[in-house]
Amino acid sequence: MRARRGAQGLLIALTVFGPVSCGKTDGGRPVYPVRGQVFFKGKPTPGALVLFHPINDPDPQTPRPHGRVDQDGHFTLSTYRADDGAPVGQYVLTIDWHKEVPGHRGGGPSLMPPRYRAPKESPLRATVGAETNNLPPFEIPR
Repeated sequence: MRARRGAQGLLIALTVFGPVSCGKTDGGRPVYPVRGQVFFKGKPTPGALVLFHPINDPDPQTPRPHGRVDQDGHFTLSTYRADDGAPVGQYVLTIDWHKEVPGHRGGGPSLMPPRYRAPKESPLRATVGAETNNLPPFEIPR
């Protein structure tokens, strides 16, 4: 009976405190919350896809943290599951943003200058630390 109560207590503790951990999932690296904003010519970029490419990571299978920009220009990164964050490291960012075309699933023409869509050309950089990360806004002038 005592062993059963101990096992139940352990199960309850894992259920309550397990989700509080830093988001290590499926053998992946620990992730930390990352929030940011993207503006183009001073205005939000709703629907834009923000992709974080690890710098100096030779493994092409490394997950790419990503997020969608909301109506106000904010995004939250996801790596292994929705809004879980990103692993610690330095990243180059790409932003893919297309004009909405009613009835067209893939979107219309790109609204983002080409250099911001290519990891080798993008000037956008970010560092993710082992903490909650609130990045400064990314301002795309044109």
